[in-house]
Amino acid sequence: MLLGVHAAAWATPLGKKNPREKTTQYPTRKYSSKIQKNNHPLQKTTPATPDTKDPKPSPLKKPTLLKPATRIQEDPLVRLDTLVVKQHITQAPYVPWVQTIGVAVDYGRLTMIFFTKKAHRYAGSLSILFRKNIQLSGILGYQKLVQERSMGNSSGYTVAGYYGNIGLDYFVFYNPRNNLYAGLRYGRSRCKNSTTPASPAEQVINKNLSASWWELVIGSEHQLFSSLGLYAGLIVHFRGLGSFEKFEPATNYIVPGYGRSVQNISPSLTLYIKYQISFLEKKITFN
Repeated sequence: MLLGVHAAAWATPLGKKNPREKTTQYPTRKYSSKIQKNNHPLQKTTPATPDTKDPKPSPLKKPTLLKPATRIQEDPLVRLDTLVVKQHITQAPYVPWVQTIGVAVDYGRLTMIFFTKKAHRYAGSLSILFRKNIQLSGILGYQKLVQERSMGNSSGYTVAGYYGNIGLDYFVFYNPRNNLYAGLRYGRSRCKNSTTPASPAEQVINKNLSASWWELVIGSEHQLFSSLGLYAGLIVHFRGLGSFEKFEPATNYIVPGYGRSVQNISPSLTLYIKYQISFLEKKITFN
């Protein structure tokens, strides 16, 4: 019952104010649309009116071009370039493994044919020059000699056969115009010896012989024509006879490629003309 009374007392009809409520009245300020003249920061500004529009907007101005800034600091690479010592780099020519190949003819023995009909000798050589001034040399020849009864032989004889030698040479001095070399070679000969009877009653003796020897050579060459690759050269031989088969009817006979069989040391001279192909003109090229 008590709750009902209190509820009824506090309840008020809709739309009416409760008499117990205390209303607080605050003074209302009327703001003027015009700014009074005082020290306010917006004093000098003019308020923008939303209704006013600029019929002709101001055109945009073209921006000014920026000028490149002047470099104040010095380039450090310029100063570094003065400290570095400049050197010229030279490219060495390409040196092939095989430098030259030459083919030579012994013209000294060849010209002897025109002076004597009893001796015939033909010889040619091949040489290949490698790096480090090492040369592989070889000689191949043919010799025929008709010897009369002389030098303590009881009868005349005829010898004919092939010979050759091969060895290594070292160039002590070498340039495109001249060279000087020395080498050691091994030689061997196979020939046929036959006696020449003084009368028809004598019997002809034929025998196949062989001989071998070592020889020390010293040679030199000079270029004749640079455009043709022709060289003139000479070789001094010092041969020492190793093994050989004796020919009994003639105790002193010629061994083709060596000389007389009775000489333990046989010196000789060879004159030759050489045609040479050089591979030293090739150089490294960069694509």
